[in-house]
Amino acid sequence: MDDLDRLFRRVVHNVRGAYPELVTQSFEVSQLYQQVVPYRLNRRELGVETVEDYELALMQLLSGARGYLTGDADMQRALQDELESLNPDLSTYRGYATSRVALAADALRALDQQPVAHAGATAGSARSAGSAEPSAVASRATERIRTSGSTTPSSSSKRGAAAPHQPPSAAMSPKSAATPASSSSTAGEGEGGHAHAASTCRFCGGSLPNGKSIVFCPYCGHDLTVQHCPACNTELEIGWRFCITCGRQVS
Repeated sequence: MDDLDRLFRRVVHNVRGAYPELVTQSFEVSQLYQQVVPYRLNRRELGVETVEDYELALMQLLSGARGYLTGDADMQRALQDELESLNPDLSTYRGYATSRVALAADALRALDQQPVAHAGATAGSARSAGSAEPSAVASRATERIRTSGSTTPSSSSKRGAAAPHQPPSAAMSPKSAATPASSSSTAGEGEGGHAHAASTCRFCGGSLPNGKSIVFCPYCGHDLTVQHCPACNTELEIGWRFCITCGRQVS
């Protein structure tokens, strides 16, 4: 079992527990990574070590790998091509935020027929004792990321190599798990392009230090002075309410 298998299992677990209507209904891509299985709330169960590992598995899932999700054919082809590229941009899926996907009925039936793992088993032990090798696409993409030294030409290159455990103050309540990550308290634009400290990072929910000008989150490495359009992924300034490229409301 690899990251892709664990991600699909976690998606099914969370959907059945909090969004049972999505078992048979389609939903937007943005809802998948913002509400159903956001990285900051599921990284321990997924056993992923970095944001890049999570985004790689998410790209594979959305591309239709192993038939886990059904969705827009053009989106899935584009994500497959990106994963096959020399230096895949792991944020590409954000450009398809409004595309719709659905859990594949055959994959759900196959999952239900598999034996249930012992309750004491952890995602970490599952990683070390996994019975299936990653797909060829995943292996090639992972190798390119490691050898290139940078996951993406844009925002991903600004992230740290690994996301450390969040302090207790960064713990999220059940209510926050059902809201998009962008709804968390954000940092406003300050002098010189720096951001004034806010209560929490809008990406990972980490508690930000007070009285400091902050550009990057100390926990997940995201740039807090910009935001991205949920529809076309255009980089926008904090405080802008509409996208300058497609006109979608962003706040």
